[in-house]
Amino acid sequence: MMLGPNERRSIDPKVENAVMDQDHFPIVGIGASAGGIEAMQGFFRGVPETLGAAFVIVTHLSREHKSLLPDVLARFTPLKVEAAADGEPVRPGHVYVMPAGSVMGIAGGRLTLKPLGPAVREPKPVDIFLTALAL
Repeated sequence: MMLGPNERRSIDPKVENAVMDQDHFPIVGIGASAGGIEAMQGFFRGVPETLGAAFVIVTHLSREHKSLLPDVLARFTPLKVEAAADGEPVRPGHVYVMPAGSVMGIAGGRLTLKPLGPAVREPKPVDIFLTALAL
């Protein structure tokens, strides 16, 4: 079911009103390519600000690509959307977008960013991040 531009999916009030512990909250990893922008817009349009989760978006973009994804997604969600930074602590209510030309991981509740090396022929940034998130 597609939602209109100003519609939000209803959430069970018990879930929406839950108070999340700032030290223990879900971190949702999302992998996408440039073609996934429309799907992400629809997804974030339906995520309530009170959910208490953090979202990390990992994309397949070339090193030279300047991503406008943080600006685009910020128009569709009340969550704080920002480009990820190395060493940044992950916080609920935030959406972190991996910068192009990077490999991102997560350790100890902080994002880790490393530049893609020239020897990397077929980077798999989504696989790398989701594996780190699962550990």
